[in-house]
Amino acid sequence: RVPVVCVWEVATGQEVARIVHEPGDRGVVALAFAPGDGGAHGSARLVTVSSDNKHTTRVWDWGGLSRIPPRQLCAGVGFNGTPPQIHGAVWSVDSDRFVTFGAKHVKLWTPATGTALVAVKGGGASARSYTGKVCVFGANAAPSDALCGVFLPGSGGRRLITGHASGKLCVWDGRECARV
Repeated sequence: RVPVVCVWEVATGQEVARIVHEPGDRGVVALAFAPGDGGAHGSARLVTVSSDNKHTTRVWDWGGLSRIPPRQLCAGVGFNGTPPQIHGAVWSVDSDRFVTFGAKHVKLWTPATGTALVAVKGGGASARSYTGKVCVFGANAAPSDALCGVFLPGSGGRRLITGHASGKLCVWDGRECARV
């Protein structure tokens, strides 16, 4: 069996995109839509995280309003280890970056250095490739399982809050935990 992500039109109940993963992926444990609809409001990006031992993280152009067939833009190792190691993903609402989070980690994904940019309808551009770097808890917090996260609007993707199994919230500035 091959894992599949389906995107549905809420108003009509029709499937508008089918994103087929690799046979070894086992399943999809997390996904997040980037802001944008593939039309005048930005690119139609989606990040998925597979339940293989590498938690393969893929960025897709799912077609959006244009209804073009989905295509994979890039893939990388999300986090090594027996699943589940990644519990979720979230895109920044005002910059071209996202995070994945889970077992004692938060990982920030930004456009890869030297990557080609794709023009977006309505202006701007989005990356074709992303690089993930594990964030640093530092002296402010001990690593703990992150269960949820959200970027703060208006921060240009620099400020993130994650909720942890310990009951604490971590406020991130870039890749550094600024306070708990």
